[in-house]
Amino acid sequence: MGLAVIPGTTAEADDAVSTYAPLAFTWTADADGAWRASAEHDGHRVEALVRPYGGGWLDVEASVTRMRAASGPAYVALLRRLTTPTAQGARLRFNGRVFAGGDSPDVWERDFWYTRGLDWISWACGPVSLAVVNGFTPAPTIARGDRWVESSHFYVWERSRRKGGDAFLVSEIAGPNPEQGKSRYMPVTP
Repeated sequence: MGLAVIPGTTAEADDAVSTYAPLAFTWTADADGAWRASAEHDGHRVEALVRPYGGGWLDVEASVTRMRAASGPAYVALLRRLTTPTAQGARLRFNGRVFAGGDSPDVWERDFWYTRGLDWISWACGPVSLAVVNGFTPAPTIARGDRWVESSHFYVWERSRRKGGDAFLVSEIAGPNPEQGKSRYMPVTP
């Protein structure tokens, strides 16, 4: 896992992938077999919980908390990198539509405005099949005046990118996306 924090309003998933660096997690085992970790990067804390299941399945939960006031708008994304150099046959479901390939679409059609992005992605690596399913992500909170309120976007946006033998799963936490800020109905708050 890595965390991209890129100042300004123009960064996107490709920028996050190009700046990827793994976080220095400290892992501890729970009595039930789960693993917990935390790391800090650029004023944010990332906490992870990994639960292993039979058949090679992992349930991974992550939370990102900003630990200090922002100095201005920034793109913030949590990245998960999976190294699969011989990956083939990638397919993904993006907002209810199935696409071939490992990169989620860049074009946001009108019906994509208030949706989550990447629902799942699957691919084969030799005789092994891999699948990643994104779970529900509640709306983040923002400070509005002297109180915390629900952000103006329903979900963290999920994207995917392939780069060489790596598959990147990108959870875009903060944009801002200047086009969505112009919406009259529930604009995204930077």
